[in-house]
Amino acid sequence: MKTVDLISVLNPNPAINYFSIEAERIVPDIIIEKIENKWNVTVNNHHIPNLKINSGYIKMLDAHNNNKDVRNFIKKKIDSANWFISAIEQRNITYEKVMTSIIKHQEQYFNSDQRVLVPLVLKDIANDISMDISTISRVTNGKYVQMPWDIKEMKSFFS
Repeated sequence: MKTVDLISVLNPNPAINYFSIEAERIVPDIIIEKIENKWNVTVNNHHIPNLKINSGYIKMLDAHNNNKDVRNFIKKKIDSANWFISAIEQRNITYEKVMTSIIKHQEQYFNSDQRVLVPLVLKDIANDISMDISTISRVTNGKYVQMPWDIKEMKSFFS
């Protein structure tokens, strides 16, 4: 009976009071790896489903040839979905362009064991890939890149 009394008062999670904040889990937005002496930049979108227009909506569009209002409504929704899919694809292309340019400008960091960053500003990348500085800022802020040796926030490559 003593054993049952002792076990009944024990805490099943004894270390729970020592952790007041939960550890943040970082999922990298970009993965880079060196393949045949060249850096390969890949957008990490394996957790994002493949987006496409459901064929049922295309059939609905064809089925309502005689009702102009319904047809226009369905067409607007399909166009909106296509725009959304295109925007995500463009975002991924922008990620790749920005990271490729960062690698080009920070060659000493990526291609040597010293990992020394040279002074770099958003404008350098913006000029290199012909995009606005605000776009570069948005793409690098809060986005992470996984390298063979570390995971870093993209904005950390800038001065």
